[in-house]
Amino acid sequence: MSPCHLTTQTQKDTHTMSDKNPYEIRLEILQMAKDLLYEAWNAKNFALQDHYHMKMQRAMETESEIPAPYEPVPYPTDEDIISKARELNKFISNG
Repeated sequence: MSPCHLTTQTQKDTHTMSDKNPYEIRLEILQMAKDLLYEAWNAKNFALQDHYHMKMQRAMETESEIPAPYEPVPYPTDEDIISKARELNKFISNG
């Protein structure tokens, strides 16, 4: 991609943002909040699962007791997403 193309695309994105109404901006903040919470949920559960598999492998290698299954982190609720969106909006609004 040429630098000229990048500049043009950035200008388009900036122009597009200024044309958004409050509902579209609110929707984007909700989407951002949802994405942040889902990514954190995914990372935490992956880490728990990975840790469990390591413990399981160690137990099999040493012929020791099999570990109890891990308890997954609860999935983000609508209330969690709205709360995170409010937090983001407050940050954005207060600069």
